[in-house]
Amino acid sequence: MTRWLVGLCVVVILLAVPLGAFCLEKIPTAEAAETAVPMYGCGGSPFVTYYNGNPIGGGTGYGPTYSASDADYVVSTAAQLKSALASASSGDIVYVKDGATITLDSTSNWYAAGTGFYVRAGVTLSGGRGRTSSPGTIRLGSGFYNANEYALIRLSASSKLRGLHIDGPQDGTTGGNRWSGVRVTGNGAEIANCEIHGFGSRGVRIEFCTGVLVHYNHIHHIRQSDAAMIVVQGSKFSEGNHASAIVEGNYFDYGVQGVAAARCLASYTARYNYFGSNWIGKIFDAHGQNDNDGAYLQKTAGGAYEWPAGEYIKVHNNTSMSTSHGFLRFRGTPTSYGFHSVHNNWTCEKKTTLYSGSGGSWAPICQQLWYIPEYGYNPPRDSAGEPWGYHPWVRMEEYDNWWGTTAPPASTSTNSAPLTPAAPQGTTSGQTSTSYTYSVKTTDPDGDSIAYTIDWGDATTFTSGLTSSGTSVSATHSWAKAGTYSVKVRGTDSKGNSSSWSPSLTVQIAAFAPSIVPNNAPTVPVTPSGVTGVLTSFAYLYSAVATDPDGDALSYTFNWGDGTSTTVPEVDSGTTAYAWHAWTQPGTYPVRVSATDSKGSVSDWSDAFVVTVVASAAEGSSGTGDADFDGAATGPATGEEGEHGGPSNPAVDDADNDSPPLSPDHQSPVGVHGPGLILWLMALVVMVGAAVFLTGAIVRECVPKPPRWYSDLRDRRD
Repeated sequence: MTRWLVGLCVVVILLAVPLGAFCLEKIPTAEAAETAVPMYGCGGSPFVTYYNGNPIGGGTGYGPTYSASDADYVVSTAAQLKSALASASSGDIVYVKDGATITLDSTSNWYAAGTGFYVRAGVTLSGGRGRTSSPGTIRLGSGFYNANEYALIRLSASSKLRGLHIDGPQDGTTGGNRWSGVRVTGNGAEIANCEIHGFGSRGVRIEFCTGVLVHYNHIHHIRQSDAAMIVVQGSKFSEGNHASAIVEGNYFDYGVQGVAAARCLASYTARYNYFGSNWIGKIFDAHGQNDNDGAYLQKTAGGAYEWPAGEYIKVHNNTSMSTSHGFLRFRGTPTSYGFHSVHNNWTCEKKTTLYSGSGGSWAPICQQLWYIPEYGYNPPRDSAGEPWGYHPWVRMEEYDNWWGTTAPPASTSTNSAPLTPAAPQGTTSGQTSTSYTYSVKTTDPDGDSIAYTIDWGDATTFTSGLTSSGTSVSATHSWAKAGTYSVKVRGTDSKGNSSSWSPSLTVQIAAFAPSIVPNNAPTVPVTPSGVTGVLTSFAYLYSAVATDPDGDALSYTFNWGDGTSTTVPEVDSGTTAYAWHAWTQPGTYPVRVSATDSKGSVSDWSDAFVVTVVASAAEGSSGTGDADFDGAATGPATGEEGEHGGPSNPAVDDADNDSPPLSPDHQSPVGVHGPGLILWLMALVVMVGAAVFLTGAIVRECVPKPPRWYSDLRDRRD
């Protein structure tokens, strides 16, 4: 029977495998099932097309914005701005008054050589663009010309530049100005809703810092030779300085280069940006060949060399109206661990213009150029003068892009926006400078992952990463000023569709009032313990313990009842404290102890521990050492435990360190004297005599006696 069962199982398995494979082949793949037309470009025009709830290019309709009433400093002159930025600390807002124009025309008002105005870590420099038609302006005077690539404004870590006009003196293609509008040198900085133009070097220069956000800005007329709207600059491999930025929702026009990565360790994501038609250079770039020397070439497994041009670059859902000079050019390959992705863009470059090289032909929407040292870093070119490029791409993907002046078809994607979230959940009252946690959640009809944007009502927002549909996300926030704030949230799915804003949660914030935590006094120490019957002039050990409700360390004061006291330094709460004392006069003494915590609170005194003191024999006491009272020694205390009651003096009797550790403050000032000294000296003499006697006896027994013949010989000689 067993054989039949085994055979039947084998047959079932052999039949199941091909049938299962047949069934799997009939299941259509996701790619085969996808028939919807994708979305190309950013979906419209600047200022009227909204991305993630705000207009591309910022301006009217952008939110949140600041006003003078939100600010810690309101300025209208260069001297005032310099002073405010020097005084402001993290969380402060420096606001340029509506309609004011601040011109940097004197070195006396700049922060330092090379930097006009320096925004410290966590400080916001703001104007009212989007809320008013005449926002504040910070302008570079026309007299500042140099070739050192100075910057009008410099941002440090987590600082923000919002809602301002940043004006340079040079909108044309020639001139000697080499300033940048904004230089970013700190991680997590933000540039939002600004208009930047007229600089001869860079509109925004991001150097050796990561997590920078540049969004909803109008950047234009950066046109001098080799200029760029935004440059993300990392370093060579050997220097190890990374740089990264997200560039989204901006409107660019009248430029030489749009967004560029400089050197190996640079990354950026560019999405939902609109580029006008007035360009004399590439829209997207990644510098490789001209920013790296031969020592940092990458060598592939096959022995070929590659120029590293950036780490991770993602370019998607951008629209470019430029019809010439190319949409994207990467001057090398990604780093060996990096990857570049280009998809869902619309460029008006013509698809019919093809370039050919050793790897085949490709359209100019993307160029991944081939620079190799065998050609002296100058690649071979085709008949049109274009350098050869990689084909297929090296660690790069390019798909679903649309090119040509004919508008792309409207997206037929059935993607639905997330459902409008409920109001954020969290506390509705609090105080300034205190962090509070809020949770938000919604679902996406298509099951897409969701990122949440929380508007805190104080012109700041928080944006989470993508999380699974229906998953709660928590965020913390603290408000810098007292007031009433409306906190709301919206969700954006992984395809870029956003929900409406949620209902608001009203949060009332009061001015910070430091809480005073009451300090509790220690508990009353237990009744001290130790010897109850003692002799004068001998030191005895006593102990006590207490606890502190707050866990503070405790010091103890022993009141010996004779007008003296001993203070024991701090020990941990609940740890026993020890102290020595010797009384000089016979009598009955109540010993009490109090405890003091590290904050100065004092307990009540403990119950009394009564000690009876009698005079020692040397002081004429009627006692001869034979009396026995309440555990007292029958003679001078010897340091033995038990009936003798404890050590008489730590300096003499604790040679083996058996008693509790003592500091010099704990040790008795009384030495061994009187009859105790005589007894000790007599004992010492007896011990030395006994040692001499025993030594002689041992020597006599151990030394061998002379043989008989030696004794006879000696007798004859005598």
